[in-house]
Amino acid sequence: MKLFRSEEEILQENLEKEKQEKELKKSYTNIKINITDSKEDIELLEQIRVSSKKWSKYFDSTTNSTKNPVVYKAICSSVYLNFHILNKLSISEKNISTLVEQNKELNNKFDMLINQNKELNDKFDQLIEILKSK
Repeated sequence: MKLFRSEEEILQENLEKEKQEKELKKSYTNIKINITDSKEDIELLEQIRVSSKKWSKYFDSTTNSTKNPVVYKAICSSVYLNFHILNKLSISEKNISTLVEQNKELNNKFDMLINQNKELNDKFDQLIEILKSK
C-alpha cells in the first residue's frame, strides 16, 4: 500500500483530468451548450467528471449487455444538463434575491419621498395662508 503518490502519478492524473475536460467540452458543444472557461463552468465540469466516473464504475460493474455507449452518452448528457440547469437556477435565485432586496430599498426610499412631499405640501399650504393673511 502506497502512502504517497509520485510526481509522475500526480502529473498523469492532472493530464487525464484535462483530457477528460476537453472531451466533455467537445461532446457538449455537440448538444449546443456553450462552455466558457469561467470558474463556474470549470466547477460544473468537475462535478460532471466526478458523476461520469461514478457512472463508469456502474457500467463496469454491470453485465456486458448494459454497456451501450449511446445509453452512457445519454446519461452523461442528462447529468450535464441537470448540473447546468441547477447552476443557472442557483445564479437566477441569487439575482432574484438581490432584486427583491433592491426593490425593498427602493420602496422605502419611495415612501420617504412621499412623506417628504406631504411635509412640503403642508409647508406650502402654510405659506399660502400666511401670504393670504397679509
